Amino acid sequence: MATMATDIASKVRGINLYTLLLLMQLPLLAGLFHFGGNWLLQWLDQPLHNVNLSGHLQHSDAKDLRLQVWGRAEGAYLEIDLADVKQQLEINPWVHRVDVRRQWPAGLAVKVDEERPVARWGCKGLLNSDGEVFEPGDIKGYEHLPCLKGPSNRTRVMMEQFRSLSQQMRPLKLQLSTLELEPRGAWSLTLNNGIRLILGRGNVIEKVERFGRVYDSQLAAYASKIKQIDVRYTNGLTVTWHEPPKV
Repeated sequence: MATMATDIASKVRGINLYTLLLLMQLPLLAGLFHFGGNWLLQWLDQPLHNVNLSGHLQHSDAKDLRLQVWGRAEGAYLEIDLADVKQQLEINPWVHRVDVRRQWPAGLAVKVDEERPVARWGCKGLLNSDGEVFEPGDIKGYEHLPCLKGPSNRTRVMMEQFRSLSQQMRPLKLQLSTLELEPRGAWSLTLNNGIRLILGRGNVIEKVERFGRVYDSQLAAYASKIKQIDVRYTNGLTVTWHEPPKV
C-alpha cells in the first residue's frame, strides 16, 4: 500500500510539473501568435501589385480596362471591393460580363467577356444573344446584321421570335432582314429578297407556316416581282406586286 501511495504521489507531482511548464509557455505562445498574426495581416494588407487581365478583346482597350481597375483598387489589398471593380468595368458598352478574383498575394485576376452582337436594335443599338441592348456609339460594320425594332421592354421576346422565325424560313432558303413589333403587338418582317411580310397580332408561327406552303409551291418563282404579302387573314393571304407576273 505504501508503495502504491508513493507511485500516485509521484504521478501527481509529474502532472503538476507538466501543467506548470505548460502555463509558463502560454505567454510565449500567445506572443508568437500575436506577432505572427500581425505579420500575416501586414503581408496580406499590402497595396495591389498587379492586374492579370484575360479575355478575347476585339473592341475594348486592355490598357484602359487595367487603368479602370487600378482606379477602383486604391488602398489596402484586402479592402478592394471586387463587386465595385466588376460594376465599373461592365459600364463599358462592349463589355458583357466580368469576373474578378483575388490572386494572392497581391494581385487581381480579371476575366472580360465582350459583347457578341447578333442583331441591330433600331438605328443606334446592337443586341446580344440574350436579347440585351447595348449602344457602343458606332455600329458601322454591322449593317449585315438583321435589324429589330420594337418597344425597349420587349427585346427578349423579339429575340426569341426572331430565332423561331429564322428556323421557319431556313427550309425556304430565306433569311430575315428586319423584324418589327408595334406597341399594340402587331408583327411584320422583311426578308433578304426584299419581300415584306405582314403578320399582325397572334398566331404568328401558324401564319408563317401558311406563308411557307404557298411561297414554296406558287410564289418562289416570282419573288423578285413581289412587294408585300399579307397573312393576317384566317385563311389564305394577299400579294402586292411591284409588277404583275406574266402568266
